[in-house]
Amino acid sequence: MRILVFLLLISIIGIISCDEDDTKSVELISISIKTAPIKVDYYEGEISDLSGLVVTFNMDNGETEDIAFSDFASKGITCSPDNGTELTAESTVVIITDAKTGKVVSQAITVSNVVVDAISIKKTLTKVDYYLGEALDLSELVVNLSMNNGETKDVVFSDFASNGITCSPDNGIELTKESTAVIISHTKSANTVSQAITVSDIVAAISIKIAPTKVDYYISEFLDLSGLLLTLTMDNGATEDVAVSDLTNKGINCLPVNGAELTQVLTGVTITHSASGKNINQSITISTVTGINVKTPPTKVDYYKGEDLDLSGLRVEVTLDNGTTRDLAFSDFANGGVKTTPENGTVLNNKSTEITIKHTITGETTIQTIKFITLTDIDGNTYSLIKIGNQVWMQENLKTTKYQNGDDIGTTSPATLDISAEITPKYQWAFGGDEANAAIYGRLYTKYVTVDSRNVCPADWHVPSSTEFYELVNYLAQNGHNYDEESTNYQNKLGKAIASQSNWTAQDWEPAAPGFNSATNNSSGFTGLPSGVRSIPANGFSGMGDMAAWWSSSSDEDDLGYALNIQFFQIAAQVVQHGDTNLGFSIRCIRD
Repeated sequence: MRILVFLLLISIIGIISCDEDDTKSVELISISIKTAPIKVDYYEGEISDLSGLVVTFNMDNGETEDIAFSDFASKGITCSPDNGTELTAESTVVIITDAKTGKVVSQAITVSNVVVDAISIKKTLTKVDYYLGEALDLSELVVNLSMNNGETKDVVFSDFASNGITCSPDNGIELTKESTAVIISHTKSANTVSQAITVSDIVAAISIKIAPTKVDYYISEFLDLSGLLLTLTMDNGATEDVAVSDLTNKGINCLPVNGAELTQVLTGVTITHSASGKNINQSITISTVTGINVKTPPTKVDYYKGEDLDLSGLRVEVTLDNGTTRDLAFSDFANGGVKTTPENGTVLNNKSTEITIKHTITGETTIQTIKFITLTDIDGNTYSLIKIGNQVWMQENLKTTKYQNGDDIGTTSPATLDISAEITPKYQWAFGGDEANAAIYGRLYTKYVTVDSRNVCPADWHVPSSTEFYELVNYLAQNGHNYDEESTNYQNKLGKAIASQSNWTAQDWEPAAPGFNSATNNSSGFTGLPSGVRSIPANGFSGMGDMAAWWSSSSDEDDLGYALNIQFFQIAAQVVQHGDTNLGFSIRCIRD
């Protein structure tokens, strides 16, 4: 029995001893670099990049563990300087530390100073030709510094000092004959570059060798010295010819300057060599404009309202105080001091048929007339027309009582006669049976008049389809005619744009509708008057001042008609379906 107990104790002690051996901790004894970072050579100011770095943890039991840089944080490993740090020249190693044990390893890096390797001229001087005693002007000079790290830097002259750049001779120095180049130096690196200059003898005289091609002007023309050739005579007897294109380079100024508008009568242009003060006068003659008239009208003189004014082909004759005349094409109006009102390209939406052509300085004017195209129906009614986008519309409601072939369009007596039992009634009415209303608002027609093959519109015109109404609405919305001028996120806010500026019932609760401040309506030029409707079964006329509706020629499979509607309180201009084609609505014709 005692032997069994003894053996049992020995077994328990052995088990405890084995457990203690199994649970003994493994310790880190050192860290080594297994793989260096991809980048170990840097220039001062670059950002450290430890990508590719792999370290090995060496344990006291002989085991090892490789740890990539991407796993450093999760393993409690830090670096100094850290990844992404801007490096200085003092940075020579990266210290890699296990935070738990304090074990470290070093990764050597090299950080070189950034120095200037070369200096070059990026932008040369406009003025490189000087006369003796002139002051050097380096203000336009730009140089480029090339660094040993491959970077470059452009430096304008005003920043030379702050970048350690000097010039010899310096800016503003009076030049001598010995000055043949400007030496530009980067002081710290001792790199230099030179800019060649030329210094000529002192100018003793300036003369005109060839006069400008143009010497006769009228007031408001622009000075043109093309063809001018000068001769500079030096104090040593040498001469130099200078073309007008080289005047600035040679330090020569003109008053008035080349290209200046001649706004007053002068007798000459003063030409001065700045450095020497020598000058000469080039005679010119400037006449005053005493009259202007149209010699050739523009190619286009007939317009629809809404079209752009096109003055191509226009020529005027300008009369001068010396009795001579000049022809001026429209393309030369600006150079000749001539302006038009309205200007070329103006959208013609008003009733003016006169283009005023004016010589701006003298005030002499002439008039070119244009004509707005109109349309006359078979009854002799004449309509204004408006171009909106690619469509041309009548600017007034249709008034005719006849089809295009001369057949009468019927009406009822009385005007309120019940026609609800008729299947395809074809009638027209003045609102309320009062012909005075037709003169202002046009007539009201049943739907079936719009689709009659005899055509209620004049030749080459037709009742618009619903598609053509949608084209109108879309064009206006996309071209800034919505009440809030929104055009990118399409919403229909076009009631005011289509409505006329008069005759609408006033309302004060919806600023975006035609009845609110109607003087701001009609940006489109469509001029939609509130003509009202003839309704069934009430057999009455209603809505004058409140609404307008214009039939389209379109119907659906159930013969229901479509019309464009606006109302005094409604924001939108809507193309809507109407179940009763016996209703009396207005008609606007559109050009084929």
